[in-house]
Amino acid sequence: MAGVNGIVQRSAGPLLIGPALAWMLGACAGPYSSSPIISRLTQAPTLSSGASPMSTTNCRRLDDPKYSGQDELIAINSHGFVLGYDHGSYLARPPYRPKDYRYLGSYPGTQHTTITGFLDKRVMVGYVTNPGQIKGIWGFIKIKNVWTLVRDGKGRDNDPVTEILGVNRRGVVVGFYLNRHGAAVPFGLGIASERFTGLQPPGAISAEATAIDDPGAIAGFFAGSDGAVRGFLYQRHVYTELSYPDSVNTWFFGIAPGDRIAGSYVDSYNATHGLLVTNPTSAPQWQSLDIPDAIATESRGINAKGEIVGDYADALGNTHGFLCK
Repeated sequence: MAGVNGIVQRSAGPLLIGPALAWMLGACAGPYSSSPIISRLTQAPTLSSGASPMSTTNCRRLDDPKYSGQDELIAINSHGFVLGYDHGSYLARPPYRPKDYRYLGSYPGTQHTTITGFLDKRVMVGYVTNPGQIKGIWGFIKIKNVWTLVRDGKGRDNDPVTEILGVNRRGVVVGFYLNRHGAAVPFGLGIASERFTGLQPPGAISAEATAIDDPGAIAGFFAGSDGAVRGFLYQRHVYTELSYPDSVNTWFFGIAPGDRIAGSYVDSYNATHGLLVTNPTSAPQWQSLDIPDAIATESRGINAKGEIVGDYADALGNTHGFLCK
């Protein structure tokens, strides 16, 4: 089924993804993996060690000047381009002057478009709500001006939910869908190969894959049978479960080459803090990030240079973006 405005869909099969999109990425993508992504483990390693506060000396507030106080910063690439959201998704480029902000537009005919990841100005991913006459939440991949809707066919037939949350330069995206029982199921998708691969963090009742780096390591979080949320790293066919020391819940949102993961955690006083963990599979080193005068801080994205973006809430209930170098 071919749509209007360059929208490419296919009506057959569980994956609605167009051959034009696969052709555009074919030079860099290839198959998702030459071996199964699932490693059947009898026990996943659980690692945790001491933590320290992160210096905020090189952190700055970064708000869209049009809607200051409503910003969420989601991702940053190696060139310093920042993906944010307030009244819509936008890109901001250095040095982040008012003229350096650009709104990214929406999928034609949709009620709501959320961009969650990008490589540059041409390649973006995310999800849309009720696109055109199609019910539900659908993931999308946008390359240049071509939008491609994605749905995992194992999800709910009535009011389906599929969200794409991350993309890498090998042409692999990650995200989750809701199964027929309403639980979130994480997946990886090779764009050129049009291949969904389910992820199965051991002990997960519900889980989301939120980020993937260029070598292929995947970060996310899951809820276990005890109700607690923990981060996970899937790398070289092994799952590693990680929780910030003495935290109640831990979420991973961004990953960069060199085994650096950004996220957030809730402490025993129910306060939310940003986090950075390095060396996660050998000797995890945890750092807590709190923007001064914030009542809650969340780290969202990290790039290859180690720059971190996220958002924080102030005492008046405003939400601001931040950038730490």
